[in-house]
Amino acid sequence: MIAAKAPHKFLYSYISYMKKSVKKFIWFGIFIILGYFLARYVFIGPKVVPNEFLEARTNGEKIAVEIVDLSSGSINNLSQISKLDKEFNYPEALVLVSSELIKNGTFTGKATELSTELARMAQTIQSIRPAKARELAAEAVSYEVALVSRLIGYNQALKELMGMLKSKFSWEFYGTDSQVEELLIEINGTATAINSLNAAFEETLKDFDEVFVR
Repeated sequence: MIAAKAPHKFLYSYISYMKKSVKKFIWFGIFIILGYFLARYVFIGPKVVPNEFLEARTNGEKIAVEIVDLSSGSINNLSQISKLDKEFNYPEALVLVSSELIKNGTFTGKATELSTELARMAQTIQSIRPAKARELAAEAVSYEVALVSRLIGYNQALKELMGMLKSKFSWEFYGTDSQVEELLIEINGTATAINSLNAAFEETLKDFDEVFVR
């Protein structure tokens, strides 16, 4: 009879051991999950983007697209101005430059609007979590700040070009023809840089968004 009971005792001990092992495994899993959330929400913190940042970003992106569209049209006009200058057709060249200066008034207004939205974004960056997203937000804002700076230089260069063409038209220009061409190249380069900076801004914000879908 004793020998017959031995297998049952062994089976009972085995089942008891397995139950304890399963319990330990479950508790181990619970501790792992709790540890993950503790690290995420206590040490790392939850993912946070202030609503004001999102609103300013939406407005800023819209304004930046309008600026890029304006600068793209300007690149075509600058090529035509260069052609007219070489043909000594200063009256038509002046008309085109005047048109660009009028458009540049819009540029200036858009630059002011964009600066306002960038300031709102910058003021809320410190509240963004995690740190990677915060860094990308700061990088994106820096691209658009550089874009605004380029717009200021663009405006000054256009005014200088206008003065040169007026002097050439009245035969009071004492510089070399290459000066006009160099200025046109500078203005064209600035317009191209504006497009590139905005492209970098948009690409960085895509990386920013990726942080929140992981």
